[in-house]
Amino acid sequence: MNLLGNPGIQSNLNSIVKNPKILSELKKTPKNQFSKKNKKYFYYIISVSLFLILFFSYSFYISSKNNTKNVFNCLSLFQEHINNIISIEMKDNNLRLVLDYKQSNQIYTDYDLYYYNYSFVGFSVNDKSSQIIIKDSFKSNENIDFYELLNSINYIDSINIEKEIVEDNLIIIGNSFEIIKIFDLLKKYNFNFKLQLIKEMKNKNYYNLVIYND
Repeated sequence: MNLLGNPGIQSNLNSIVKNPKILSELKKTPKNQFSKKNKKYFYYIISVSLFLILFFSYSFYISSKNNTKNVFNCLSLFQEHINNIISIEMKDNNLRLVLDYKQSNQIYTDYDLYYYNYSFVGFSVNDKSSQIIIKDSFKSNENIDFYELLNSINYIDSINIEKEIVEDNLIIIGNSFEIIKIFDLLKKYNFNFKLQLIKEMKNKNYYNLVIYND
């Protein structure tokens, strides 16, 4: 059976060959459609991949920071920032530290330094004050009973502080050197407190220390 000799088929083939535009459209149309569709999926996959990479990188960063937290040491923190402490508050192993800067240009240098050491670091600079605010969390220390803590402070040698129990909390007024003695005694224990600067002097500052009876 000679299909090629069929005049009808032969005439159809001749019409296609004589019209290169039809051949061009037959070749190009499927190719363009596939290319556009492929690009669409390609950009979608790239976007999703970038999002997942950023998400897991951030999660790993947060997890690594939390896992490297040290046990809180009130003595080392106080001594490190003794020249510009406004307040230290430690509540349930969560720290809030406020630092004062009389020279505002130093605040930017210290901000960069603290940024990599603490979970949250912010600063405020205006005509009245320049401050850095630090927040962080720490692993638990060994717990100490409130009355054991009170008795320990009572037996510190050569310490001249004013102390009083108000609403079951211990209130202490003392200068820098006396606060160091208290923190040195209690540095390995876990207790909630708030330290507030109340008076600045040339050689030593005075603080109000509240130790909470939780």
